[in-house]
Amino acid sequence: ATIDKNLDPSISKEKRNKLIDLEFKRLNLKQDIKKQGENKLIDTGKKLKDVESQINDIIEGVEGVTVEDVQKGFEEGVKQVVLKQDVAFAKKYARFYDLEVNELKDQAAIDKYIKDNNITNQQDLDDLKAAGYVNEKTGEIVINRQKALELNNVTVGNHELLHGILRKAV
Repeated sequence: ATIDKNLDPSISKEKRNKLIDLEFKRLNLKQDIKKQGENKLIDTGKKLKDVESQINDIIEGVEGVTVEDVQKGFEEGVKQVVLKQDVAFAKKYARFYDLEVNELKDQAAIDKYIKDNNITNQQDLDDLKAAGYVNEKTGEIVINRQKALELNNVTVGNHELLHGILRKAV
């Protein structure tokens, strides 16, 4: 559903579903070709061209939508899904290390966090501009969702959880 909502609404639901399936196939085939390197199989290349052709055929019938638009929408949706899973993982395991995860979804949430925690120190304010950090004072993993997506840092939750685990171990 997250990927679907990032695709142009002028594309029918049926075509969006087909495009999502084809886009997953396209990415998997591109990864296969990358892994195969010089030994890439001709069959894999043919499959990729076939999938790309199917994507083009679907998009041709939709006015004002390009292959790049579909790929961008798909990638954006995948980033959101992966970040959501990453944050859920961090939330699940943070409690074992006396940490909490606080996901700040937008600027209003960041402003509220600053106010609620009476943050005035410039370093703490700068930390909030990053995709994530461990707030030592509150014992929280703080994730700036917008920044994480902007930087394509979709594993920020796991990364910051690891910092928290290492701090507990030392």
